[in-house]
Amino acid sequence: MSQLEADAFGQPPADRPPYGAVPVALLVVDAQLRVMATARRDCLLLSLIGVRRLGVVVNKMDATGYSQARFDEVVREFRAFSASLPLPEATLYTCRGDAGR
Repeated sequence: MSQLEADAFGQPPADRPPYGAVPVALLVVDAQLRVMATARRDCLLLSLIGVRRLGVVVNKMDATGYSQARFDEVVREFRAFSASLPLPEATLYTCRGDAGR
């Protein structure tokens, strides 16, 4: 096989987009758990497929009391890890869960 294919659950193989066609990706990081092994693995995979734009969503900020210090800690940890990978500069966003929505 000459190219990787996306794992588009429930779609026949002919309808799956190739990974090389991914212009943008969002990575979700739990603010309470920070950049764990799964996020690091996902970053590595994103670097291998050549994603061109990367957004990192720091989720569950409400559970940290909207702590700027915690957000800054996640940003520093992510940037330190991703600096060694061929990834584009990531834009980091905050996110929260609100009454189950």
